[in-house]
Amino acid sequence: MIYTCTMNPAIDLFTEFEQFSPFVVNRSNFEDYQANGKAINISFMLKKLNIDSTATGFLGGFTGKYIEEELVRNSIDVNFIKVDGITRINTFIRSGELEYKAVNKGPEINQNAQEALLKYIKTFTNEDMLFVSGSLPKGVKDDIFVTIAKLSQEQGFSLVLDISSERLIDCLPYHPYLIKPNDEELAHLLGVSKLESEQELVKAAQQLLDKGAERILVSRGEKGALYVEPLMVHSN
Repeated sequence: MIYTCTMNPAIDLFTEFEQFSPFVVNRSNFEDYQANGKAINISFMLKKLNIDSTATGFLGGFTGKYIEEELVRNSIDVNFIKVDGITRINTFIRSGELEYKAVNKGPEINQNAQEALLKYIKTFTNEDMLFVSGSLPKGVKDDIFVTIAKLSQEQGFSLVLDISSERLIDCLPYHPYLIKPNDEELAHLLGVSKLESEQELVKAAQQLLDKGAERILVSRGEKGALYVEPLMVHSN
């Protein structure tokens, strides 16, 4: 089974206005609500490919209920840890050529909820794969990534990490199946200011392979992506 873990999901509200002015009532001419989160989006994409998955993470309040209902409506299995508070709503406002982005922090996740998630992950086996992607909510330290990486080695499941955290380096000794830094994050992990050429990126990615990562996908924005595994390099 494939599992996707989103610890800080959100409803993304997209709205459009002819003009957007302060201190007055602005009425939209378009609005769209989307259940969102990096790993949740993986579940949606897998379903489009007719691949089943189970979405997990933390959800709370009426917004959390909406996200769960949207996943179920798309025939995606769910097993979220329910928390106090309200899962966040992010707002994206388009007005003419301008776009305004309001991204909220979301609820604080207590230790009991974190332990419940880890207990669930401990049930995964060597027949499973777990995608962990996205930001962390309040109350959750990025040590949890290392704990999950250690569990992947102990339980034998394949782990894919798409995280913006310095602790990614500390996950590598547990041999994650795939990590997905962007070019800036890769440079930061290795303590260099910038990696510009494809050759520099490959050399940097090789250093992370040497530290334990099994495969690396480096996203490069408009330049595409670079996939690196031992003795193999693919550019797209």
